[in-house]
Amino acid sequence: MQRFIQILVGGLIFLFSPFWATAQTVVKTAFKQEQTKYYKGRIDDISDITLSLNCDGKNCKGNLVYLRSKDEFKLQGTMKDNRLQLQEFNRANKCTGYLNGKKEGTSIQLTWKNKEGTVGNVIKLKEVARRPDFPTFCGDNKWINAYSGRIKGTDVDLILHRVDNNRILGTAYYLDKKQQYQVDGKLSDNNNLHLKFISEKTGAEIGSLRGVYKDKQNLSASFYNEQQSQSFVSFQLKKNLAVSCLEYADYYTNYDFLFPKSNNAVFNEVMVLLTKDWIEDCRKNSQRIRKKTAVAELRASQRAYSWSDVVFLTDEFISGMLTYQATWAEGESTKTFNYNLKTGELIELATIFKKGYNYQLFKKKYIAQEIIKSPIYKNNTGFRNWIKNEPFKFFTLGKEGITFYTEFHIIYDRQQITIPYKKLKANIRKNASIRQLF
Repeated sequence: MQRFIQILVGGLIFLFSPFWATAQTVVKTAFKQEQTKYYKGRIDDISDITLSLNCDGKNCKGNLVYLRSKDEFKLQGTMKDNRLQLQEFNRANKCTGYLNGKKEGTSIQLTWKNKEGTVGNVIKLKEVARRPDFPTFCGDNKWINAYSGRIKGTDVDLILHRVDNNRILGTAYYLDKKQQYQVDGKLSDNNNLHLKFISEKTGAEIGSLRGVYKDKQNLSASFYNEQQSQSFVSFQLKKNLAVSCLEYADYYTNYDFLFPKSNNAVFNEVMVLLTKDWIEDCRKNSQRIRKKTAVAELRASQRAYSWSDVVFLTDEFISGMLTYQATWAEGESTKTFNYNLKTGELIELATIFKKGYNYQLFKKKYIAQEIIKSPIYKNNTGFRNWIKNEPFKFFTLGKEGITFYTEFHIIYDRQQITIPYKKLKANIRKNASIRQLF
């Protein structure tokens, strides 16, 4: 009987051993292979994407999807010591780009480049529980703030814009000197603010502002001059605006539009109307190129964007500039806006000056006598030939006067001349709302 049991058990082991081996393999593979993880984020802090990734040891595969256009790409590569190296493939299984970066906890940061290495983007992602289906609002982490304060005993008006990829742009206007500086800097992921103050005339840095940014609160920071001498400064938040953002990205195209958004519905509609023709230009170009074969060389070949520069912002007035640039168009296009947020008035030159006053002739004569004082005018024949034909048709309001601008020039940049209110006030209408500014 004992012998019979031994033979029976031995037979059962022999019979089921292949299934036991297979089960062991499945268990080992399950432990070795991670389940698919999903990540959501943005390209250049604008266009929403989702990325799914499955890594077996150091080998990874997955896909990348643009949430608005639904264009999808296959990913394949490696992850070693949390360093990711991935290739991107289109639906025809042709390589269209490369992604390199690092995974830190539940976050991934990558740089994307097309196959030729001529186009690049920054991608930031966060792990999510399931694959997302819908894009978010790309203006949700962007803002425009107006502050007033003092730096080393001098009153300063500060306007800051948070734009894409944690960049901060703006202006600092020194009231005593009646001088404006460009502001350029970064806001880190932990809200550390580092801003450079740059001379508009020379391009030289005259100081820097460093502090911790607190959303919709006053700003306390340290200012360091050219000699790195530190002084503590405090700025009071006077006005805060949200930012509207329109974006689209697909296999070929990437475009986005950023412009200010207020509590005034009419102003918001004006901003949309100002960008309407630019948006239509992008849509037409996108539709045209989508008709072509999805070859690797066309990947991300079309780029357009519009950004705003708010140069003057109070409870009553907002004034600034919109600039549009596209890879399929020559140069940049410019539009300016001047608006009374309380009365709903779109301010135009014709509504500022008295009837019958030839403000265009006065503007032309004043600019002509001021522009010749510029060093570049005296030393550069090309500049003189260009500037003499510029109508300075764009304008913005400011604390001291009305500033007139040229179109952007690839060599000479955008030139500007400010005509002080004291030179204009005798011919400004008595009921003109800008009389409050002088």
